[in-house]
Amino acid sequence: MLCSRFKITPNINKNYNILRCLLSTTNVAVEWDNAQPFETLPGPKPLPILGNAPRFLPPFGEYSGKNFLQIYQQLQKQYGNIMVLRGLPGREPIVVTYSVNDIETMYRNEGPRPYRPGLDSLRYYRKHVRNDVHKILGLALSQGDDWWDMRSKVNPVMMKTQSIRRYTKTVSSIADDLIKKIDILLSESDKSELPDDFLNELFRWSLETVCAIALDTRLGCLDPNMSHDSEAQKMIDASVEMFECIYELDILPSVWKFVSTPTLKKSIKVNDFITSYVMKHLDAAEERMKNKPSNSDHEPSILERLIVIDKNVASAMVNDAMIAGIETTSKTVATVMYFLATNPNAQDKLREEINTIWPDSSTDITSKQIDQMLYLRACIKEAQRIAPVTVGTVRKLDVDVVLSGYQIPKGTDILSPNIVLCLSDKHFPQPEKYLPERWLRSSPSELSARNTNMFVYLPFGFGPRTCIGKRLATHEVEVLIAKLFKKYKFQWNYGPMRYTTKLLYEVADPLRFELHPV
Repeated sequence: MLCSRFKITPNINKNYNILRCLLSTTNVAVEWDNAQPFETLPGPKPLPILGNAPRFLPPFGEYSGKNFLQIYQQLQKQYGNIMVLRGLPGREPIVVTYSVNDIETMYRNEGPRPYRPGLDSLRYYRKHVRNDVHKILGLALSQGDDWWDMRSKVNPVMMKTQSIRRYTKTVSSIADDLIKKIDILLSESDKSELPDDFLNELFRWSLETVCAIALDTRLGCLDPNMSHDSEAQKMIDASVEMFECIYELDILPSVWKFVSTPTLKKSIKVNDFITSYVMKHLDAAEERMKNKPSNSDHEPSILERLIVIDKNVASAMVNDAMIAGIETTSKTVATVMYFLATNPNAQDKLREEINTIWPDSSTDITSKQIDQMLYLRACIKEAQRIAPVTVGTVRKLDVDVVLSGYQIPKGTDILSPNIVLCLSDKHFPQPEKYLPERWLRSSPSELSARNTNMFVYLPFGFGPRTCIGKRLATHEVEVLIAKLFKKYKFQWNYGPMRYTTKLLYEVADPLRFELHPV
């Protein structure tokens, strides 16, 4: 109203904004000029010719044989809250920062089309080896306008809550199939323990769920009679092998960019199988769609909506879902199981909540009931805090920034190892303890996660490149955990779980939980 009466006001606002922008630019320039040069960043000094690669290699490398958490905790002790890793074969220098303020600066300057480096071996396969099939690289591999074009198309499909809730009944049915399989496994055990290879059953559950959602089909992965040489099991094995290959090629020091290594050849072979498997089932799903009678009351599935948008987009999304979905959700479930099994008070409290909200297990659990299970959500978040499958984020900014008083030129890779921050008493009181209560609004103020900076705990990332499948993955885990702990009491009769890093931060010991019906 004032603008309409005093026409000079918009000009004043415009001039004010211009002045504010100029002052901001000036402040950034002054900060840059006062910062220490990039070359003075601390970090392990590269050896002549060999660089820093020997430090990570057996038998004498100081970081060899350690997982991601152990390596980056040691680096922080040695070099402080910011450092640079130089001299790794085929890699650009990467800045590592443990500062929350730096991490916020990184995200605030990533722009609307964030650049996420990494997964070069998978990008090489899709772009150069099988570009006849992979017309689009996919969200995990694309950058710039290509990434933005695809993300803007799939966001309305994948990020809406209603898109996820339509699958609750399907996800619940698959969870029931896993429980039936568990009953069979327990009947075959003298100790009421799950077998050493139970993680593979979680892989099967995850593949079945991914295919039901991404391909509109049930494979029967949890069928007790499914053989170990079935096509579905081969897909699971290929997914595991692919993650191991990516870790060896893109995380550990490797010369694959200069010479074809045995691991690169194995990676190509594994990806060939995954590609053929996905395309076979995608073609079959598309054929079923064509033969499906038209029904105005039918709500299109995620796959149907993606194919209508762009078949190449659908293909890329299914490929990414099949690869990422199998490993991440199953290993998240394994970690939640472990922490609840080793914290019986939390387990009892969770079961009480489940029984209160969903008292009759003979009825289907609903998305509304899941939404009401706040302690369930807290249990999962706390497990993801202590042992997240994804340990941090890498970004390459297109602007110069100052981090912890150092000049970081544009185009520099920046790593935020959030897992280290999540296990620091600087950010979480008693960080080594599993305390789901810290995520509840009713928690004591001295314990509450509300006191923690929002850039510390980021299991699905932040900003425009937030994990596209986070809602779906979270819903799958919530439904399964609710059903498992309603039926069984979990016990863990062994020492502390060991964790390893094979691209993901994951359990290293067999999941030999002792289960008893309740």
